Amino acid sequence: MNKCVIAIAGHFDKQLYEMATSSLRQISVFDKAVKAFEENMKISYSGLMSSEKIHNRNSYLGYLNNRLGSVAFITFINGQPMLEILDFLLEEDKLGKPKIKCSKRKCDDRQTLEVLGESFHIDQLSDAQYDMLYNRFISQPDLLAAEFVSLEAGYHKESIAKPIDRFLLTNHGFQMLSPKRRTNIKNPYRY
Repeated sequence: MNKCVIAIAGHFDKQLYEMATSSLRQISVFDKAVKAFEENMKISYSGLMSSEKIHNRNSYLGYLNNRLGSVAFITFINGQPMLEILDFLLEEDKLGKPKIKCSKRKCDDRQTLEVLGESFHIDQLSDAQYDMLYNRFISQPDLLAAEFVSLEAGYHKESIAKPIDRFLLTNHGFQMLSPKRRTNIKNPYRY
């Protein structure tokens, strides 16, 4: 959307998807759209977490001090790749009221690898295991990403599902690298 691709991982993914696409649809300047998304999601998550605290205390405690969601915005600005990732975390203020914190990472390096969502087993790879995978797929970064997703999916079948879509985004457009699936899915954020 607006020459930008979004990747989403986390809880309340429908809300993340709708807010991200709405921000990009309404604001054509990349940095302003990302900032608008951040502010809108803080408000949205605050409401959701206030409700969770009252109606589903155990769930709320599970979210506390953990990532609620992560969203990556990927685009090209003046011919250069740009990746901005926002991580939303739930904390409490001194009075115990839910407080949403957003940490941001911006990267314009072509050789970065970022993981959204479940990454415990990826993070636990030894340097030798990581290097072996990295060197095996150095010329095919889409397959390296698929390999990492498959690794986590083996441990989190309930929350990470195949197939894995791979695409190439360049300054000249967007190209699917994995076969396009025919589907009648009406809610794409769920898959």
